[in-house]
Amino acid sequence: MSGWGGFASSLAALALFGCAAAAPEAGCSTQPGSRTSDPLMWRADDPVHGGVLYLFGSIHFDLEGASPFPNPVESAYARSDELVVEIDVSGAARTELSAELDERGHFETPTKLADVLSAPTIERLEAYLEQRGLPFSFVEGMKPCYITNVLVAMELREGGYEAEHGVDLQFIRRFDRKPLVEIETASGQLELLDRLPMRIQEAMLWDALDPSREFDRATDQLIDAWRRGDERALRELVFRPIGEGADFESFYESIFFGRNEIMTRRLAELSRDGKTRFAVLGVGHMLGPRGIPSLLCDRGFEVRRVSGGGRSSTVE
Repeated sequence: MSGWGGFASSLAALALFGCAAAAPEAGCSTQPGSRTSDPLMWRADDPVHGGVLYLFGSIHFDLEGASPFPNPVESAYARSDELVVEIDVSGAARTELSAELDERGHFETPTKLADVLSAPTIERLEAYLEQRGLPFSFVEGMKPCYITNVLVAMELREGGYEAEHGVDLQFIRRFDRKPLVEIETASGQLELLDRLPMRIQEAMLWDALDPSREFDRATDQLIDAWRRGDERALRELVFRPIGEGADFESFYESIFFGRNEIMTRRLAELSRDGKTRFAVLGVGHMLGPRGIPSLLCDRGFEVRRVSGGGRSSTVE
């Protein structure tokens, strides 16, 4: 069995910027970082209905004690009528998500990992678990894509990153919380993972078990680019693997681009009532010509990226 090599950056992007539901109970630096004064935030105005969307590109994991959000972000939130997220990952909603993860993440009896994974992958998984003092029963019966999510969350937690400190959850739990609107469902996000072909699920797991620590390097690069507000660097890092084969294209089409189309349509529908909304969505969904800001622009919205000084610049 061989992995996809460059897939480490795809795994990091999925955990940090992709599906909120793929961040079970965790989150590669150990010191709180300073959030950029030039945030990855866009303003999209509906010229027909008067609705305003502030689109803040978030990370689903962060460090405890990270610095406050910059003024343009706080100002946009204060002016908004509602908070928009992919899914609610707090309180009772998190309990329901954990239950659904547990149900969807396991094979129906009697299917076992050895029935779907190659011997080299099983051996690599056993060695990984043994090194961390975990029995194989910890993952036996779980589908490979869910094992990958658990292991990635563990790696992020070791680096000090937790879903508890993710940007979306921080806004959901604010004392001045706005009415909450979800534009996806947990079951819908999890179904996307379920539908990934088994060869892709095994390749994801293989690279998550890579002892070279490429995942750590990819995570550090992604977090650093996000903190600096470097949109171009993020686009390169997040989407670099696409050209490496059809399986990569299939993965990104399912996890990012297809969802971008659906979320854009939902946001456009919401804007018809003329309200101002603050949307906190994984920054991976904001990037490039198939990102949400560009797709809203294609729909006739006037879209600008908001700079640290509150000024705007056109969508790249």
